[in-house]
Amino acid sequence: MKSLFVEDIFVDFIDLISSGSIRMQPHDRNAAYNFYQDILLGKQFTEKQGQFIIKILFKYRKQAKDFLDYETAIENPAWKQPFRTIDKSKKAWVETDEISKPWICLKFPFELKDAFEQEFVDLPRGVNIWNPDRRLRQISLYDCNIMQVYKFITEHKFEIDDSFMDAYSYVEEIWQNQEYYTKASYTENNSVYLENASVDALEYFDKNKTDNIDNDLILAKLMSFSYKGTVSNRVEKIASSKHNEFWIKDLAEFIHFSFQINCKVCFILDRASDTIDWLTNLSKVLDNMNFDKSLFRVCFRKDNKQYPEFNSWISEQGFGGKIASAKFLIFNHKPAKWLFKNENDVIIYASNGLYPTTDSTTGAILNNAPLVFFVGDIKPTAKKDRVIEL
Repeated sequence: MKSLFVEDIFVDFIDLISSGSIRMQPHDRNAAYNFYQDILLGKQFTEKQGQFIIKILFKYRKQAKDFLDYETAIENPAWKQPFRTIDKSKKAWVETDEISKPWICLKFPFELKDAFEQEFVDLPRGVNIWNPDRRLRQISLYDCNIMQVYKFITEHKFEIDDSFMDAYSYVEEIWQNQEYYTKASYTENNSVYLENASVDALEYFDKNKTDNIDNDLILAKLMSFSYKGTVSNRVEKIASSKHNEFWIKDLAEFIHFSFQINCKVCFILDRASDTIDWLTNLSKVLDNMNFDKSLFRVCFRKDNKQYPEFNSWISEQGFGGKIASAKFLIFNHKPAKWLFKNENDVIIYASNGLYPTTDSTTGAILNNAPLVFFVGDIKPTAKKDRVIEL
């Protein structure tokens, strides 16, 4: 043998395998060739990896004997490099990156990996980062629940740096004194006020408020200032909710509510619904409520050959005309492109759909609109958990 070091013996042994001089069982190949590559790259092994290498050499010693007699050498193995010691330490600290963004840094052994991933499974990519160069986990301080992190590291007996405790104490103080930090709106003397608002937010609110409580509560909600008072009506329930999706069973009630808010309403009819039946019902509802039909625009038409009376019926009902003078804009399946090119002041989007739309544009609108209402007898099946019933 050229060398008595285990690393050199193992390289010669794998070369024999590769040349076909010795046959290796398939289940040993992956580990053996991984060790081979690591030796060629000059990497250190842990003591357990070293034991595994010796185990492989011992298993094939008789087959290799005619080419490479190493049995005596591995009885008291000599290694070129000392074994790599595994860092079993568990540490937590906070540091900032080059753009002054704070990160919680967690260093812990591999056996804690599954417990960590189970605990923080909901943290999205970009918030929860594995740093392979430093071999540690980084969590964005601004995008996580630091109290959840604190619970995890105390339960697993981490060494906690002062930098982490300083951040934790600051967040805990905010948590215990939320009334001094949480953005909220409230009413007093028939007016709406913002709490814990920045100078810019106050200026924007003062510029855009209408001195109408309903409108101003909705404006505050859209600015992320939730209503904190006692909820006694539908507008206050919407304004106090952290969500932006709501369900109203009755079409007449939805229309009545919409007239309380000073904005246009975009109603998107579901493709699977009977649009003619829905519009006929709308006409009856408006007649019963004595609402002006000229404020409603049906922004689509049907094929004259297939539906010869539909387009003339739209005109007869007063559902045609200029968009600028309308409050309700009704589309079939998806809005027209002009809706987004013009300043139409649409805050409320509504749908009669029960299932997620198949149109990507409509889906994006309903997922990101300021306020979304589902109108119909049945609550949307795919959104039951996050749609608020009114």
